Amino acid sequence: MIVFENVTKTYNEGAENAFNAILNLDLTINSREITVLRGPSGSGKTTLLTLIGGMARPTSGRIHVAEREVTSLPERFLTKMRQDTFGFVFQSFNLIKGLSVLDNVMLPLTPLGRPRNQIRKEAYALLERLHIQSKAHNLVETLSGGEAQRTAIARALINNPPVLIADEPTANLDTGLSYAFMDIIKELKDQGKTVVMTSHDPLVWKSEIVDQVISVRDGKIESNPT
Repeated sequence: MIVFENVTKTYNEGAENAFNAILNLDLTINSREITVLRGPSGSGKTTLLTLIGGMARPTSGRIHVAEREVTSLPERFLTKMRQDTFGFVFQSFNLIKGLSVLDNVMLPLTPLGRPRNQIRKEAYALLERLHIQSKAHNLVETLSGGEAQRTAIARALINNPPVLIADEPTANLDTGLSYAFMDIIKELKDQGKTVVMTSHDPLVWKSEIVDQVISVRDGKIESNPT
């Protein structure tokens, strides 16, 4: 479970152009459920996602992950928590060009000193599960949008995180690939994963597999969204 208590995130604090991306927000995200954050551009949903994933710290308020208060953790402990708890799928995928699909998927585990053969085996298993094993040795810049997304998902899952975070995951996909993505998300939910996504795509937030839709506007949760 992830809990926000009166969280505010202010950019350029103390400057004339300071603004509150998130303001006095309370939020609960239940484990083993799919939560979708939706709202217009500039609503604060991506900032909220970065706070959930520990990629940014709030200006004020507290965040609890699995009943542990993480807001004031030293950076090295926050990094460890982020590594053990979250897998990230970015809107632009952030795959490293010049490397193969397999190498991109293996990358998060490489600095941890685990045997390379073991990492390779786990990466292949993920690629097979996501039906992209035939592209394992292709450079990522040769992939289609759907193939790149599946590679990004595999990379996010290589450390077997309990929580998957995805920012506008269907933004670069056609309708067929978007449905395929939601099939993958359902499989992850069935495996007990927690999934948190931002999306303005009705195909995502209206899906029957989604447990909670949170509408964000001007850094606040809308009580009566339209």
